[in-house]
Amino acid sequence: MEHSLWLRSLFVSPPHRRQGLGQALLCQVMQETSRFESSLTQLVAFVPTPYQGLYQSVGFHPADESKLPAPLQKRWQQAVDHAKPWHLYVYNLPTP
Repeated sequence: MEHSLWLRSLFVSPPHRRQGLGQALLCQVMQETSRFESSLTQLVAFVPTPYQGLYQSVGFHPADESKLPAPLQKRWQQAVDHAKPWHLYVYNLPTP
């Protein structure tokens, strides 16, 4: 996962949830990654437990934290140390 982008957060206000906005935002982020350098291979997200299905619905899949770049491994460990109920997911970016 050397050439990864980290999707740090995605938030939809509670009154606007369950309307497809989260899925639309994720799809837009995934589309926008094509504007970056071609060496990018993955989009990484720390996903709260209730939203795993949302991320899976757009093509993200569970990942192994040992394959994260060092800076993201540190962030992941901080999340784990603070007992945050998150899961590591990645989306493999299309190759040009």
